[in-house]
Amino acid sequence: MNELLLGALIEDDRDPVYTDWLGSFAPEFTLEWTQMLGSSLTEDALSPSYHEIRIEDRSHSSWVANTLSIGEALDLMSRLYRILVENGFSDRNFLLSLCSKNDREWLEKRVGQEWVEIEHCGGKQHLYKRVLQSKTLPSRCTRTSALFDGDGVRPNAPENQRISDVCYPDVHHHMLRRRSIENYLPRKVLERWAKLSDGLQKEIRTAKVRALFEELGRDQRSHYNFKHGLAGDSRRHDRADDLYLEDRSV
Repeated sequence: MNELLLGALIEDDRDPVYTDWLGSFAPEFTLEWTQMLGSSLTEDALSPSYHEIRIEDRSHSSWVANTLSIGEALDLMSRLYRILVENGFSDRNFLLSLCSKNDREWLEKRVGQEWVEIEHCGGKQHLYKRVLQSKTLPSRCTRTSALFDGDGVRPNAPENQRISDVCYPDVHHHMLRRRSIENYLPRKVLERWAKLSDGLQKEIRTAKVRALFEELGRDQRSHYNFKHGLAGDSRRHDRADDLYLEDRSV
């Protein structure tokens, strides 16, 4: 029960209806319930919820007012949460790699229990369509997050702004500030990648990694085309030649 109701806040903990209800349970449950509410207050102060729902003893719910009946609230909490990603393998691993150890274990446990699903959308176009589908039902919006690349070739110019726009404000989402998940790869990881080859291929890879971190600035690395290099952007109308100036070694 703690798992389902984590994040609950009681409007008036001195209301006789509430105190009589809580007093009807065994002391062990009362203690756990009180601890859960304390954790909720702490979490809400540190990281306010994206969606807030009021639960009342009523016959009909009102999604316009985000006020649910007890029955519909229980139904909502029994359904899984979806995290929409462009690629269900690499993007999933990227998401987990950015989590703290505790958060990663928490998320992996819920995925294993099928309480959370990290959904492969097969690219940004399909992710966009899945967001539109989610927005058709308010109850689905509250159980959906979206994570996607910015795809911008320069700072503060994301190509995928339209996905962010269609998400806001109904669907919780995060658009990467850098171009793609590859732009978050640390130097040590790329140096290990270079060492996986040998001979001339190893020398080429090593030189590319060195140039990436020693000849390019942070903004350049954040928006560099990791898959196809600068030549890969040659046909883009918004290509950022000026961002790199004479840095052509990578």
